[in-house]
Amino acid sequence: MNSNDSESSSYRGFKNITYFSLKKGIKIKHKVNEEQLALISGSLAQIYKDGIRITEALDLVADTLQSKIYKESLYGVLELIKQGSSLSQGFSEFKDLYPEFFIGIISIGENTGKLYEVLKGLSIYYDKSIFIKKEIKNACIYPMFVFISMILLSIFLVNEVIPNFFEIYKSMNIKLPKGCQVIYDMSIAFKDNHLVTGAAIFSWSVILIILAKCLSNQISINKLTKISIVRSFFEYIMVLLFSIITSTGINISQALKYCENSMSFMYLRNKITEINSNIISGETLTESLEKSGVFSKYALAIVRIREEGGTIEEGFKELANTLEYRLNEKIQKYLKMINPIFIIMMASFIALFLLIFVLPLFNNLQGGIRK
Repeated sequence: MNSNDSESSSYRGFKNITYFSLKKGIKIKHKVNEEQLALISGSLAQIYKDGIRITEALDLVADTLQSKIYKESLYGVLELIKQGSSLSQGFSEFKDLYPEFFIGIISIGENTGKLYEVLKGLSIYYDKSIFIKKEIKNACIYPMFVFISMILLSIFLVNEVIPNFFEIYKSMNIKLPKGCQVIYDMSIAFKDNHLVTGAAIFSWSVILIILAKCLSNQISINKLTKISIVRSFFEYIMVLLFSIITSTGINISQALKYCENSMSFMYLRNKITEINSNIISGETLTESLEKSGVFSKYALAIVRIREEGGTIEEGFKELANTLEYRLNEKIQKYLKMINPIFIIMMASFIALFLLIFVLPLFNNLQGGIRK
């Protein structure tokens, strides 16, 4: 056996080891990584389009992945395909990493001969989903920064500044303001008794968690959809989903079945089930979308015109681009509204501190000078 055969044999052995080690550890719940899904589907689509066999494409894509768990899963899929399984069957062995929507759409693509189209569509879907989620997270960074800064400032004032003010008041024989005295006594109590401090922090944490859960139970997702930006986000996700489905040319109802169990939002999951049920019962796509209550009048008008004209794919693509732009505008608008609010909160917090602790000191100093 020559050196090349030896290297090939050892390489296959490595793949078998990684595959079986993943299978043993697959009981551990892994979080779906949309960035990896976008990279895998996009790379497979491009390589497959170039005429390279799917087994070689999987091999090439696996080598480019940074995520060890996804790299090993592709080697596992490759081994299953070599044993006679299809691409979708291979992915279905790793359901913790690949959602049912991903697997189901690929299965339809294989059966209809449109594997490239569905892989490309999946890549676009996950790329867009990642982009919008990042925009929302970026919009929340500044408010969270201000909020955390206020908490840290409060801790600093209680532990460092107020005790120093107490010493100043004490040295001047001036009675400490009532509010300052209460906070100072609490600060001393916490410093002297770490057990009490820990118990208090733990208790308040539990109380806040319970209150947050109670509040979340009372505020249903249907109530949240009354907020413009939340409604726009859900509408965009749904339009993007239909844009991908129609662009691949696969059966809409069949594709929606796979979407039902793969949506992270229960609200959208229920809406997809409702839309699919209406389509199966014989209603048009526009009528089904209208009954769901997710889509705006503008979106429904575009879908109706495009559906009647037989250009539904282009309609959803246009809608996806338009709604993406509008959603970004709303995110920026809300950000511009939120920033001044948090700045005012920070300024009010500092002003309150000056009013309670600093101003009485100056008043007492002025009184002492007059005497």
